[in-house]
Amino acid sequence: MQEPQYRVDTYQALQNTPISGSTPGSRPQILGNLVTTSTIARPAEVSHYTTQPMINVYASVEGRDLGGVADVVEQRVQAIEKDLPKGSHIVIRGQVQTMKSSFTGLGFGLLGAIVLAYLFDRR
Repeated sequence: MQEPQYRVDTYQALQNTPISGSTPGSRPQILGNLVTTSTIARPAEVSHYTTQPMINVYASVEGRDLGGVADVVEQRVQAIEKDLPKGSHIVIRGQVQTMKSSFTGLGFGLLGAIVLAYLFDRR
């Protein structure tokens, strides 16, 4: 059976969905007479990271710099990490991860340039 989504706007509307049999002459029934249904809360999206199930939490930067928001997020993550169940962990990904790796590379490049400048200074 298939019902247009606009017709199933309430739980009762789902229960009242007509179901017709496959044999000719069979009387149509409503879904609520044929099955037992119940509601259950589940995540709308199931994601995995390195084959482990994960939950995504999105943070947005508005009116602040990425580094400042990243610091606040890291402080809050550190505050709740001790209360996580055994085997669970939190990974901060996205633009923060890219920013940190870029700044690390920039720092090593700057350090290398300073070392090279002192090594080849021939006064």
